[in-house]
Amino acid sequence: MENFHYTLIGYLNSARFLAYELEQPTMAKDLLKYEVIEPEFCTLKKLKFIAKNEGIELEKVWRENYTIRNKRIKIIYNYNISERLKNILNHQKIVSIDELSNYTQKQALNFRNAGKKSIEELEQLMFKHGVQFKNTDQ
Repeated sequence: MENFHYTLIGYLNSARFLAYELEQPTMAKDLLKYEVIEPEFCTLKKLKFIAKNEGIELEKVWRENYTIRNKRIKIIYNYNISERLKNILNHQKIVSIDELSNYTQKQALNFRNAGKKSIEELEQLMFKHGVQFKNTDQ
């Protein structure tokens, strides 16, 4: 018997696509949730077709994810923050809000010239954009 490879494309409730490499389809019940696609047909066009059949607005999902990511990448100095905080972040070479998630709150307090007020201002900015300091447990 020939050994065929299939790519299994499925979707989650969050409209993110998953791909699994399979030797052969496992069971008929798996096909209720997924569509089996041969590798040469597994293209963006096919993904759009599946999304359309399942009622998923793929472009909207991509646009939302792109917008959220771009808001976080936006240069931090363009926000209405104090000069002191701008200088603190500049000294640490922090350019975007997303980069702040690499630090714990304790590390942020140790930034040069950073005090409680500066950290409070920074936390408000981070909260507004859905970014948090790294947990100390990690």
